[in-house]
Amino acid sequence: MAKRSLGIASRFAIVVVVLIPSLGSVAWVGFHGVQSGRNTANSLYLDHIVNVRNASTLALALQEADLDGLQLLGSSVPARRDRIIADLLSRVSPQLDSSLISVDAESADDPLERPRTAAIDAGWSRFQQLLASGAFAGTNTTTGEHVTDSQLVAVLGPASAAAASIMGTEEQQANQAHTQALAVYWSSVRWMLFTVIIALLAGAAVVAWLVRSVLPRTLAYSAFAAEVTQGDYTKRLDPTGNDELSDLGRTLDDLARSRQAEDLYDRHRFEFTDTLQAAETEQEAHDLVKRHLERSVRQSRVTVLNRNNSADRLQAVTSVTPGSQLALGLDAAKPRSCLAVRMARPHDGTYGDEALLSCPVCSQCPGRTTCTPLLVGGQVIGSILAEYEQPLTDLEGRTIREVVIQAAPVLGNLRNLAIAELRAATDSLTGLPNKRAVEDTAKRMVAQSLRSGLPLTALMCDLDHFKSINDRFGHIRGDEVLAAVGAVFDDTLRAGDFAGRYGGEEFLVLLPASDADKGLLVAERIRAGVAALRVATVDQAVTISIGVAVTPDHATDTETLLRAADRALYAAKNGGRDRIEVLSPRPNSPDLSQARQDPSDPVAAGSTNGSSP
Repeated sequence: MAKRSLGIASRFAIVVVVLIPSLGSVAWVGFHGVQSGRNTANSLYLDHIVNVRNASTLALALQEADLDGLQLLGSSVPARRDRIIADLLSRVSPQLDSSLISVDAESADDPLERPRTAAIDAGWSRFQQLLASGAFAGTNTTTGEHVTDSQLVAVLGPASAAAASIMGTEEQQANQAHTQALAVYWSSVRWMLFTVIIALLAGAAVVAWLVRSVLPRTLAYSAFAAEVTQGDYTKRLDPTGNDELSDLGRTLDDLARSRQAEDLYDRHRFEFTDTLQAAETEQEAHDLVKRHLERSVRQSRVTVLNRNNSADRLQAVTSVTPGSQLALGLDAAKPRSCLAVRMARPHDGTYGDEALLSCPVCSQCPGRTTCTPLLVGGQVIGSILAEYEQPLTDLEGRTIREVVIQAAPVLGNLRNLAIAELRAATDSLTGLPNKRAVEDTAKRMVAQSLRSGLPLTALMCDLDHFKSINDRFGHIRGDEVLAAVGAVFDDTLRAGDFAGRYGGEEFLVLLPASDADKGLLVAERIRAGVAALRVATVDQAVTISIGVAVTPDHATDTETLLRAADRALYAAKNGGRDRIEVLSPRPNSPDLSQARQDPSDPVAAGSTNGSSP
């Protein structure tokens, strides 16, 4: 079984699966970059603001402390000194202590900041000790030490320098953080662009794959469907894939094949219908039915069977292979031997099936068979037997049924017409063709003789003294003599010879491809057969006189040939009856070896008596 390829729905699902995560990745990268930038910016902002504020507050407090110290050193007014000291203790000192605590906390984990905060702590502590000892009043009460400007600078100068350094460091760190934030931003931008490009390439690749695998076939199938719609059923798609479009292509191919078969069926059906209506004979119609069905049903053999009620026989009226199982089944078959004829409905069979009732005609035929009765006016006139190997398609089965329906009335009409024509062309007394049929046949056989260059011998026959038979024994007995003579012709002549009643007691025999010698032999057999007749209640001998003429020796047309044979018959009558006379040949015609001149008739050449030809 062929491996199933990706379906159209699956391909579109792949497009969705690829594009949505790609777009989601772009969105995530962008969101993550923006969020990271925001977080970094917030961190920088907070750290910078807090650190700078603490360091700035600390530096300002140190500056104020230094300024207040200088004011204390330069003032001798007690009240002013008290205000300065009060400001130092109530405002500057708490502010500086608070800022110093914050700076100490921020630099606790930074080994570079700890010496600076220690210098600030030491300077501030020393300033507080000097302030508490009263050294700024002029003389230390304990040691008598007096603080000078240079000493004050030495105490708070390093602390102020350390605070300024901390502020510089914080500024440097803020710049670094800003640079880092920019780096994060541009990294996010790059990743976003990279993700967008990858997503676009992936989407373009998937769309291109989808278009390449779907669009060309869709366009081809559309064009193919348009051609089928316009009546062109010869082309094929022949898809090789296993997706929905391939299934559609195979369906379109099947549709085209079906439409092509239907179109061929319609054309054959119309041709058959027109041709069948133009059939002139029953045999021609039988052959048309056979050829039409054999071209419509694959590897089939078709036989038309005729129901001959007068002979109680079922006969094949189309060709059957000699020695075949069908030929054996038809040997001495009766109409009821065929189950389709017996039951007046179609009968199907398969070789080897153990049916309850097997058809003696076709049950031994190899393969499969379908026998369909030909019904005309409720009567079965025959059947059509189809032999084939493969099971019938719906179209083939329909063809058989429709052919039988169309052919049955036509065959019935042609059969009735043939019977009517046969009766119209047959002498009811002798069973031989009547004068009209004799004249038509003579014209046809003379024309055929002249075309082929083969001789045609005409025997004009007339019963001797037939009038006396009618006068002595009556017309009924005379009719019995005529019927007996007709039987002599049937028993004497070959299958291709022709004999007919020309009128009264006169008969015409036509012998194709026979010269005068052969004509004399046949004529003698007829004369002897008639002479041997014995008719009950007629004790008078029955004899016949015969005149012989041949084409092209004596004539080149029908009228001349019959007149020549009649003149030879007249010579036989004049020569004593119960004899055969051959017309003498025309000038430049071949000599007849048995011709004998008769002085009484210049046209009569050869004759025979009742004893020898």
